[in-house]
Amino acid sequence: MTKAETKMRRSTTAGAILMVMGMIPVSEVAICADPPASVEAAVQTVEGDWIRGVISRFSTERGVVLQTRDGERKEIPVDRIVRVRLGSGPVEPPRRGMRVTLVTGDRLYGNPVEAEAEEALTLETSDLGRVTVPLEAVARLERIERGRRTNGREAWFRRLPQGEDDLILLANGDVLRGYV
Repeated sequence: MTKAETKMRRSTTAGAILMVMGMIPVSEVAICADPPASVEAAVQTVEGDWIRGVISRFSTERGVVLQTRDGERKEIPVDRIVRVRLGSGPVEPPRRGMRVTLVTGDRLYGNPVEAEAEEALTLETSDLGRVTVPLEAVARLERIERGRRTNGREAWFRRLPQGEDDLILLANGDVLRGYV
C-alpha cells in the first residue's frame, strides 16, 4: 500500500472530495483534487444510493468511474453525484491550520494556500493535496491550533439558520450583523 493510500484510508467526509449540490449547481462548483489511483471510495448519487469501489477516473466535468468489488465498471456522471468519500477511518484534525465547514456540513482540514478575489479558497490538505473550494460553498472557516478550534474572531464565517441575519467580517476583525 502506498503512502497516499494509507492517508486516504484514514480519511472520511471531512477529508474527502466533496461535491456540493442543492444550493449550488454542480456545474458551478469547482472543488478539485486528483485522488491517487486505486483508492477505495464511496459515491453518493442524487437517488440516495451509495456505490462503492476503486476510483479509476475522476473529473469535475465528467464524473467518476469506479471498479466495484464485483469487478463491474460504473460510470457516474457529475450531474448524478452528491458527494464522493475516500477511505473509511476518522479524520485527525491537523495541529495547526484551518477547518472549513461546507454548507452541506462536510469538513475539510488544511492550510490556506491562496484565495481568488472573493471567488474561491485553495487549501493544502494532508489527504488530497491542493483542494479549491468556491466561497459560496463555505459555511464556516476557523483557525485551528493544537487540534482545537480557537474562539472569538477566529471564526470567520458562521452559518446562520435560514431567514436569520447576515454576518459581515470587517478587515479590523469586527463583525456586523444585519440584512445585506
